[in-house]
Amino acid sequence: MNRDDLERSLCELPGFSRKSLDLAASLIDGYGLRALAPRAAPLLSLQMAFFFWLDDRFDEGRAAAHAAEETVDSLFEARPGTVVEARGFAAIEQALFASRPAPAQRARWRASAAAIVEAMSAEAAITPRTTLLEYALIATPTATITHLFATLAWIEDLRFDDRATAALVRRLALHARLHNDLRSMRRDEREGSLANAVLIEAAQHGIDAARASVERTLAQLEASIAVDLDEARAHPLVRGVAPKMLATHEAFYQRFAERYAAAAH
Repeated sequence: MNRDDLERSLCELPGFSRKSLDLAASLIDGYGLRALAPRAAPLLSLQMAFFFWLDDRFDEGRAAAHAAEETVDSLFEARPGTVVEARGFAAIEQALFASRPAPAQRARWRASAAAIVEAMSAEAAITPRTTLLEYALIATPTATITHLFATLAWIEDLRFDDRATAALVRRLALHARLHNDLRSMRRDEREGSLANAVLIEAAQHGIDAARASVERTLAQLEASIAVDLDEARAHPLVRGVAPKMLATHEAFYQRFAERYAAAAH
């Protein structure tokens, strides 16, 4: 399956909007990946569009998510045997990596893909008693930042698993998730979802204090990321992408605010 075939298959998914392709391309371009990794960028964009669709299906409920999984299996003829393939990632895997065996990178890619789906499922179990640490462990994979770098590593034959790079990627992923929570809290509140750091904090301390707490955490993350960049120990490509990611998340919100405000983003 090549890139064009994958795009056509994505567009056939129930409820998939071509606007997701525009959203995904905006993020990948904002991250600077079209310039830093031109070979990988178009496929990273399609993968991100798939995640938007999958996230929307989980937001609609487990029944819709299960139907989505079965539909993906049918469209992509996914082989049984792993969580990743059972969720339709087999098609993306084939389109991205048919020419690159790379067993170790493939294993990391599959593990991070599985973590995203498992996190989307686990969000339904979040309660007002969930701590912020527990929430971060559950929800951060859904930001897809870790998986983006796993995909990039495989396509470009890179390694991002040294301690400094892994720490920077974790901070970027948590920043992306908390920023999303800050911007989508009103939508999540209307939908009765607790998969939002602001709403978890608000259950204990009120909405104003919760918002301020998440904003402080974001500022602390940005300060830590700045230190990481100054120390220059992480992989150069990740360091090049990092400041663009921080700037892009707010620009993305400003451009596509309806995704955060609507009942289905």
